[in-house]
Amino acid sequence: MSLSLRALLTSAGTSFTVTEFSKGAVLFRQGDDCVDVCYIEAGRVRLAVSSSDGREVIPTVLGAGAFVGDDLLAGHQEYRHSAVAIEPTVVLRVSLDRMMESIHTHPGILGLVLEHVMAQNMQLEDTLVHQLLCLGEERLAHTLLMLAECDGAHGRCALPQLSQEVIAEMVGTTRSRVNVFMNRFKKLGFIEVTGDGIYVHPARLPLAAEHEMSAKAASAGRAR
Repeated sequence: MSLSLRALLTSAGTSFTVTEFSKGAVLFRQGDDCVDVCYIEAGRVRLAVSSSDGREVIPTVLGAGAFVGDDLLAGHQEYRHSAVAIEPTVVLRVSLDRMMESIHTHPGILGLVLEHVMAQNMQLEDTLVHQLLCLGEERLAHTLLMLAECDGAHGRCALPQLSQEVIAEMVGTTRSRVNVFMNRFKKLGFIEVTGDGIYVHPARLPLAAEHEMSAKAASAGRAR
């Protein structure tokens, strides 16, 4: 099992600070000066990018083990997005100089950074393919699996507490459509709503996809 960033930084003698954020707290805002590289040790963080006319896009949600604000490593002077905790979150902060020195002198830290970059690129590519090739309901299913971190999981996975507006931004559709799809997923057993939250059942996704194909076929039959 690979060591955590905290353990690696400690063994390398690299100083860092630990900051705890409550739900809804802002780690940094788009346009703020890049100061530190941040690493999510626990919790979840929502990224958001705003246009000059105030429109906001939510590209992803990052969980424990991900770097956030790593724009600094690519030479950016300002953060390109805002980062907001969607649940209580613990973040390690490392200054650019110390992080770059550690990357160059400690292979374990370099490996952790490269692992993060590769995972982010794969997720970005996967999301782009779904946005270009899939319908809204399929994109929502993919987004829910990603948010619940269901990759390779069995049983049910808990969704973070996000509004349907936020999920709609991530999917690229409207809140009303998300509501329709979520109700359909509930009937199919793909998602479960309980008193303590919403859960995703990955094993039920094939049934949801089968339902979608049947609906398309029935619609095509009526059109003929």
